[in-house]
Amino acid sequence: MNELKGKVAVITGGASVIGLATVEAFLDKGCKVVLSDCDVESGEKQADRLKDKGEVIFIKADVSKEDEVKSMIKQTADKFGSVDVISNNAAIGAQGETHDLLMKTILKLSRSIKMVFSSVASMLLEKCVKMVGVLS
Repeated sequence: MNELKGKVAVITGGASVIGLATVEAFLDKGCKVVLSDCDVESGEKQADRLKDKGEVIFIKADVSKEDEVKSMIKQTADKFGSVDVISNNAAIGAQGETHDLLMKTILKLSRSIKMVFSSVASMLLEKCVKMVGVLS
């Protein structure tokens, strides 16, 4: 039995690496997938490449910007009627000395997770939305 078939999955950071592999895994399970990323060129390219694997669309969103996250969720709900799974793979980080950046990066990451969570809060009250946060 395939519990994910026909479900709607939103994958942030979906244009490359772990996020892209996650997009492909959900498509393989029969999900309708929103590949979201702040990199429009890569996001559109990957969504086009994966169209033969299943129903996938690209929605641009920078998870550090609350209005873009809310728009991504709204566009997903408008297109598919719901959101069943969210996998937050997008990174918000910086380069520098680890000891200087660790707390700043943790705070930025927790902010992005909070924004994604708050954007689906009403859906969470109506039904069970599964959320996955990926840290690497």
